[in-house]
Amino acid sequence: MNDSTDPTEDRRPKLLVVDDEPANLQVLRQILQAHYRLAFARDGEKALELAAREKPDLILLDVMMPGLTGLDVCRRLKA
Repeated sequence: MNDSTDPTEDRRPKLLVVDDEPANLQVLRQILQAHYRLAFARDGEKALELAAREKPDLILLDVMMPGLTGLDVCRRLKA
């Protein structure tokens, strides 16, 4: 039987944080880790892969990245 009150189930919202600067990811991890389940990507392709697999509740996406920009990622996610 599936007990929906399982204390081991993490019900915090899931965030995908995307930025090509490791220092920015580290700062965001420190700020957000207590309140959210976090996934991180350093480029647009990885962001799309993680978004499909992890189904985050919210994506924090850097706009200016090499390769696929944040705007490109956003367009693909919306398509």
